Amino acid sequence: MKYFNFLGIILITLMSVISHTESFAKEQNEENIDIKINGKKCTQIKDGDLISLSLPEHYKTEDIESIKWYINFKQTNNQEYRYLLSEELYCSFINKPKIFQCYFSHPYNSVLRGFDWGNLKKEVCPNDCYFSCIFSTSNKGKNNISYIRSEPIDFEVLPSTPVLTLNKIWTEGQDNYPLANVSIDAENFEQGVILVEQSEDHLPIYTDTIFTTIPQDGITVYPGTWYNGIFCWVRNQYGQAMSNILKLNTTDIANKNHLSDFLIVNGHQIIINPPYMVTIKIYNTCGILEKEECTNNKINISLCRGLHLIKISDNKNNNFKNYKILIK
Repeated sequence: MKYFNFLGIILITLMSVISHTESFAKEQNEENIDIKINGKKCTQIKDGDLISLSLPEHYKTEDIESIKWYINFKQTNNQEYRYLLSEELYCSFINKPKIFQCYFSHPYNSVLRGFDWGNLKKEVCPNDCYFSCIFSTSNKGKNNISYIRSEPIDFEVLPSTPVLTLNKIWTEGQDNYPLANVSIDAENFEQGVILVEQSEDHLPIYTDTIFTTIPQDGITVYPGTWYNGIFCWVRNQYGQAMSNILKLNTTDIANKNHLSDFLIVNGHQIIINPPYMVTIKIYNTCGILEKEECTNNKINISLCRGLHLIKISDNKNNNFKNYKILIK
């Protein structure tokens, strides 16, 4: 008989635990931390924003005995990272670099490495973060521990993921050692680096060019051999972003006699130095022919301010190249 009584007690206890768990899950799903960003409802946090956190209104502040506010991130290694924000009844802070003892990263190739962030060992993703709160209440002599969290939030603080575009590949003397000119598209960065990944084994990586602004005419890179890859890393005080690896291809190598190689814009002039006979036609934006030249020698042509349409025809290979040139 005692045995059955004991089983009954266990069953009642288990049912109580299950009921409490279901109630807790329901409460967690129905309630969220109240977030205000600069006094308004928002799910994106930017540099310098004022974030204010509070419990739902029905909680009586006089019943709360202890409280802890956290921010929760997913690290780039998929582990969770939780940082204690405050143990006060209300939590507010201004977003600034390094405030959470971590740095942000966009997803990137795992073999790549960027800046040494020193004491900041946690590398976290800027998206799908959330705030959480653990607090205890006392009501009629009963102590309860509760947990609620916020909806997902994103940190809009990182540089944009840089995009590399290959403009031109060529060789000078040794065909096994190419040069490349690349354009970079990136925003909201303070410093950037063009890096070269040696061989398909990703070993080692060396720095080619450091920049703080993006040159309009691109950056010339010395990748070493055709097997190496080029990538770009950018950073600001919040974290870093990296491009995909740009692989070179011998089929992309430029012919030195290609039409695009012998037209230069210099102030109000265009300088054309073809290695063979070409026909140069200059049109205005209405399509009216303004000037025509046929030459196989270097020629300087002065242009007035405005947009000009230039067609260079290759009389040797029977092809042509069109340009739009703006003279300021």
